[in-house]
Amino acid sequence: MSTETEKIIEKLKCHVNACRAWLNSCKKCMLVFHDDADGLSSAAITKTALERMGIEVSLVCLEKLYHEAVENVHKKSAAVVYCDLGSPHIDVISKFTQRYTIILDHHDPIKRGVSNPEQAIRYTERVFDFNLEHLGLKGERDFSASMCCYLFARILNERNTDLSYISLIGAQELREKTFLYEEVLRESIASGEVKANKGITLLRLGMSVSKAFSLLQTLGSVGYYKNGPRLGVEACVSGFDERVLRLARELEVKRRKANAEVLEKIKRSGFNETKHIQYFDAGDTFSGMGSKVIGTLCSYLSYQRFVHPFKYIMGMMNLSREIPGLGKLKKNYVKVSVRVTKRMREYIDKNKMPPCVEILTHACRGIGIADGHAYAASCVVERDKKALFLERCERFIESRNN
Repeated sequence: MSTETEKIIEKLKCHVNACRAWLNSCKKCMLVFHDDADGLSSAAITKTALERMGIEVSLVCLEKLYHEAVENVHKKSAAVVYCDLGSPHIDVISKFTQRYTIILDHHDPIKRGVSNPEQAIRYTERVFDFNLEHLGLKGERDFSASMCCYLFARILNERNTDLSYISLIGAQELREKTFLYEEVLRESIASGEVKANKGITLLRLGMSVSKAFSLLQTLGSVGYYKNGPRLGVEACVSGFDERVLRLARELEVKRRKANAEVLEKIKRSGFNETKHIQYFDAGDTFSGMGSKVIGTLCSYLSYQRFVHPFKYIMGMMNLSREIPGLGKLKKNYVKVSVRVTKRMREYIDKNKMPPCVEILTHACRGIGIADGHAYAASCVVERDKKALFLERCERFIESRNN
């Protein structure tokens, strides 16, 4: 194990030990996870680790941490674990926590101004935020939520090293494979779960890591209302049977058709534009699918030549009020995803343009919730507040440029 990894594990140990004491007295808990490949693989690791402790785990997949959904989750369960979401909304989570909450995330956390970064992990006596950004790493570059969940599970019990291969699936969203990724890959090979030759093969699943990532992306987002997230979590451990593979194929056909419809409209009529933003509104085109599909489409657009290289790319879609397993939201919302081109990333790095997550966080105040990273972020906004939201985004960007 590398010195860098050993240092991270050492800093996490005392906090994981405190959580172990909690978990040892826990019979049931609710595991809340995000609807993409990183979220599903994170949930698979954490659920398995908790079940090995004799804990009964119930699953809830959330596209965004709606405050009313968070309140409902904590009313249903005294013990809650969040995977691949939670850090940006820890203040709301803390407010509703009954007994204790564990957050395993890589999205930009709330800046608390704590002098000792390790103190930020223990947000309160009852809420832990295991986000490695508190230890100086970057969640958009250095680690995925699945890697964070794996480290937690590994420290919890050495037996969980056999879950290392699952963390590699979620980590495929990282643009660079850093020292932490290489460390997990070595452990996966050593455990006999992975073969690395020209590519990475997950032996237990009988497929490449990129194939597994693609399947989970489809099941979690496109299949959000078809029990896809739960099937994906189970498949990470038990394998993708023909039933799940067939569903994934059907869902992918559905997504491609919707994507083609939106892209054709953009190419025909162009984007709606403000001074700094190029945006489109898909309306109900993705009806019946989870909202992650709009972010995936925006990511695709960020690599296309017909987009303006120095404007933020923004996509919107109408959301269903239904949350599987939790009930209905009280208000109508739209999902907003933002991405930037490679050239725009350089401007953000040099502080010439504001990070995506800062723009959305500012524009959402009082009308929605946002989270994400510098180059990619998303939010949900009350549907009748779209015009106000866009105006706030533009005003914030303009103020930062001045």
